[in-house]
Amino acid sequence: MDLLSVRQMIALEGRHVKGAGPDSACAIEEKFHVSGKPWCAVSAWVLIDVVLDVNADPLPKPMLPMVMYTHFVQLHSSGRYRAGEAIFTGYATSYRQEGVFETPDTLYVLVGNGFRKSADLITVRAAQLHPPTG
Repeated sequence: MDLLSVRQMIALEGRHVKGAGPDSACAIEEKFHVSGKPWCAVSAWVLIDVVLDVNADPLPKPMLPMVMYTHFVQLHSSGRYRAGEAIFTGYATSYRQEGVFETPDTLYVLVGNGFRKSADLITVRAAQLHPPTG
């Protein structure tokens, strides 16, 4: 595993992206009610578009080639993660510009501003197998 590539992937740099704010409250509340999933408020986050190799198998529906790394959990509704922990998610099932990143089992509320960048599939898989820490 190329640790430098993983560190670059999760670094708080890249294209600036606006996260959830007061104007996102209605969209977030609607998403909570529709999904019924646990939610997790996070800050210091990076959205990562996964660059799939042309020979790679396509992702199963409804997975999107996007993952998220957060350096800081603020609150998890079910207590699965504690405040201050870092999380590297699996693939997204949806992403809304209002600051909601969804995986098959969790809704993540992206608090404040974050970053977005791309990473190759090999780097993402290496980080998924051995999640980086803050």
